[in-house]
Amino acid sequence: MQLRKHFYQATRLVAGLLVVVFAMTGAAKLADQIVTWLAFAVWQPFTIADALRFWDLPSPHAPESLGLREITDAILSWPGVPAYFLLAGACLFLFARIDRALGRRSRKSADAPPRAGLRRIAGTSRVARTREAAQK
Repeated sequence: MQLRKHFYQATRLVAGLLVVVFAMTGAAKLADQIVTWLAFAVWQPFTIADALRFWDLPSPHAPESLGLREITDAILSWPGVPAYFLLAGACLFLFARIDRALGRRSRKSADAPPRAGLRRIAGTSRVARTREAAQK
């Protein structure tokens, strides 16, 4: 069980870091576009393909059949800044889900009664005597 808790904590950390990276990168690129537009009156387009090149990721190669190449080219030409914010939102959603699951797991382990072997040793446990007195 402890291993699962550590896994949740690690994935929550990764999701939180990805939120920060995607949100800050999107905000920085948007600020860069605005400054360029104000200085030179030219809007520099930034597409998903440009974002992939920025991160040194290869662009996907789809087969020519069934028009998949045209679909991937159309998606890669979409604006990159909203894509960054969409990724940040998706990672924020994952962070919240993981955080909720981790909180539930922590509450569940805190509310769990002690193990039976530790609770009663030959019937002399103070907790057992208190419960028995409360039940009478």
